[in-house]
Amino acid sequence: MLPEELSNGLCSLKPHEDRACIAFHINIDKDGKPTDVKVTRALMRSAARLTYEQLQAAKDGNPDATTAPLMDKVVNPVYDAYSILRKAREARGAMDLGSIEYITEVDSQGKPVKTAPAGQEESHSVIEEFMLLVNSTVEHAIYRIHDKPPEERLDKLREILNGFGLELPLGPVEKSSDFQDIIDKARQMPLGDVIVHSIILAQAKAKYSTTISAISA
Repeated sequence: MLPEELSNGLCSLKPHEDRACIAFHINIDKDGKPTDVKVTRALMRSAARLTYEQLQAAKDGNPDATTAPLMDKVVNPVYDAYSILRKAREARGAMDLGSIEYITEVDSQGKPVKTAPAGQEESHSVIEEFMLLVNSTVEHAIYRIHDKPPEERLDKLREILNGFGLELPLGPVEKSSDFQDIIDKARQMPLGDVIVHSIILAQAKAKYSTTISAISA
């Protein structure tokens, strides 16, 4: 946790104020493949601090006073690039584990009184896709590595899936598309978010290494 002087000062993105940063310049082609990567030290100046809801509303044709001036240079180009990257990830058969998040309200005594699904606009996926692009493109000093799911976890997952009328093939899961087929079916079911969460829990715990051996999509 950064000291407040940093978190609310030099490391916070305040609109119209210069901030030192490391900038990742990544060009992609029409198929979403990086064609040129450059990392530089830079000064950035945020044009606005937007919420996910503001960004999505702007894309949906309802910009406000803050987002209206940013449509041509920021909002539309960002979503255009996202669309290309998203299609490329789907073509690779990568898993889409975007499950439903919940917000719990508590009373004055700290006791939970209400739990409801949080909003999950497409804008959340937009930011996530660019983070994935950087992580998969730029050379790191430390790599986050995912091995194949342990067989004992897969056995437990199969029991859960069978209870919902879904089936995971026996043996090691070699392709993430095997999970994605189930995820797609689960999202059409009333308790689909429970199923997706179970699939997430079945995955191998991430490891960190200075050498790369296997990185999940």
